[in-house]
Amino acid sequence: MSRAFVALSLVLVSLGLSGAASAFYVDARPPEEPVVLRWASPNVEFRIGHTAVPGYDDPTPLDTAIRAAFQSWEDVLCSNIDFTEGAVIDNPTNWQHPEENYILVYFIADEAVAVDAFAIGDSNEFAVAKYWYVYDAEGEHPLIASTVYLDAFHYEWSTSDGGESDKLDVQSVVTAMIGRSMGITSLVDGATTMRGGWATGDTERRTLEQDDIDAISYLYPAGGDCVPVDPEQICAGLIGENCPPEQGGDGDADGDGDGDGDGDGDGDTDSDSDNDADADADADADVDVDVDGDGDGDGDGGCCSTAPGAAGGRDLAAVLALAAVAIALVSRRRR
Repeated sequence: MSRAFVALSLVLVSLGLSGAASAFYVDARPPEEPVVLRWASPNVEFRIGHTAVPGYDDPTPLDTAIRAAFQSWEDVLCSNIDFTEGAVIDNPTNWQHPEENYILVYFIADEAVAVDAFAIGDSNEFAVAKYWYVYDAEGEHPLIASTVYLDAFHYEWSTSDGGESDKLDVQSVVTAMIGRSMGITSLVDGATTMRGGWATGDTERRTLEQDDIDAISYLYPAGGDCVPVDPEQICAGLIGENCPPEQGGDGDADGDGDGDGDGDGDGDTDSDSDNDADADADADADVDVDVDGDGDGDGDGGCCSTAPGAAGGRDLAAVLALAAVAIALVSRRRR
């Protein structure tokens, strides 16, 4: 069996608000006809990792918020997704756990770990969802594991009912990261939980919007009287695919209405700002998407789908995000 572990890196920068119409997108992967990424069974286990989180001597409020995030997806009537909580993991240290068939959620507050774990591209992100899938001879791409980890070293987190103006909301962020772990592509436009952009104090994304509901129902359909809605596009993870369309749904990545996708605003369509027009994700002008910078082009150091980050450490402002997508695939052969 050929086992393939996918690694996605979304490098995010602050942008203004987008008011474009919404749609949902799902992930798929080649090598031949793209196959949609989803868990092989709708019965998915999740586990919570307990670490020392500043401001939370008792992890109960954090655990409650994380459970509520899973419940919001499970409550969708036209989806048969069913989450079961497994044993708590105390002080998880291995944030990569492929082939263990569960979603792990925890906070990283240790400086030495946080610096590496949240440095995606040129940005420091506050939440990352990393997932693995297996490609087999039947052409199926079942997801087999996911890790969602949140930065408790650089950022403060809230579980308050109404949110806190200077803190990120645990339930909202975890809800979005769960969607990513289920195969829903992030950075859709409009009023969805999975859209790009975050603000401190924002609790609106604790509740799923219609596109979120349609997406999970498409990936994990309940059947019966439910009529599934097809995605706007199935994203195959190809370089230059522009899927999902960034900020506007029209290829206008910078949202200035000219359709040139000039992400850095210098007018040349070279989104990585090195002026070579190749928009290579690692900005070294070689188009190999060598995310890890080791020169081999395999990108095996790139890892994750991230929540749109916010600059300025704990002194956060409302931000939105544009993603430049780098995709790396590492395969190994098993007999």
